Amino acid sequence: MRYFFIFITLLAFTNIQAQETPPEIIDQWFLYEVTVDGISYIPEDYDYFPDIFMEEFNLQFTTADSVGCSIVTSFPSATSTLFELGPDYACLTKPYCYDDPDGPCTIMFGAHADFYFDYFDQPFGFTITENPDETKSLEVTNDNGDVAIYNSEPVLDVSKFENGSVTIYPNPAVDNIHIESSTAQVERIVVYSLSGQIVGSTEGNKEMDISGLSSGMYLVEVVSEGQRTVKKFVKR
Repeated sequence: MRYFFIFITLLAFTNIQAQETPPEIIDQWFLYEVTVDGISYIPEDYDYFPDIFMEEFNLQFTTADSVGCSIVTSFPSATSTLFELGPDYACLTKPYCYDDPDGPCTIMFGAHADFYFDYFDQPFGFTITENPDETKSLEVTNDNGDVAIYNSEPVLDVSKFENGSVTIYPNPAVDNIHIESSTAQVERIVVYSLSGQIVGSTEGNKEMDISGLSSGMYLVEVVSEGQRTVKKFVKR
């Protein structure tokens, strides 16, 4: 990691500029993808799920090396789509990940922390989207063009589904997705939001119209000869 923690206890941030924070960003946000230096990290691939707490005047998240990192956050105005971090921050130096530097926990939490710490003195852009299932998505960009995408609900746990030989294309998709399965018959296709809400389904087809969905990441469940497989796809 290319950042260092200089505090061993959390500080109380009380003397902060009186700038209004856009109320819609004040929430706990659950990461479902972060792209750093052109490499995308998806929590499900590592079984570790970073999140952030955006409060009125600070951003909080966990790193591989420390917990409870709290960073002073300011917004130019309540209608702005930008926020700035620092220069004051504090982290409790209690290791969160106990694997080696190439372990999945360190990789996932390290990439998420690098997204913020490597561009500490630059403004971050953000957009918030209302999803059809009444959840919200938060997309944050840093000065390097890296992107972190969050949802207001945790990622759906897909560990209960079997991994079958199923391919989805195109991915990303705009109007339709097509299913290629190693079995002859696709019985049902169900599309879920990341919070687990069903947002579309079809039976007896190998393709599905997704043109009515909002842009973002979804999960598609394919039922084929009694087996259930879940894959991710992105709707553009």
